[in-house]
Amino acid sequence: TPVRASVAPRSTQAEPTTQAEPVGRDAMLDLSGEARRLITEDDVRGAAQRGYRIIRYAPDAILTPLARDIAAEKRIELASAVH
Repeated sequence: TPVRASVAPRSTQAEPTTQAEPVGRDAMLDLSGEARRLITEDDVRGAAQRGYRIIRYAPDAILTPLARDIAAEKRIELASAVH
């Protein structure tokens, strides 16, 4: 007898996004409320790929030198939040 594999049907609905996509030249990624204290090159590159032009970070966050270089290269403004 042949063995039949059970395959769950694929959903036709799009997965909901947790964050609205950035719009316009003033699109800002706000990391200032996160417990994260280190902003890396990967964070900046990811923000650039999603269209963000500004990254706001907590005053006590540490930005790596490469993160700053990539931000300058991608023309992303780095802004420290005032708490």
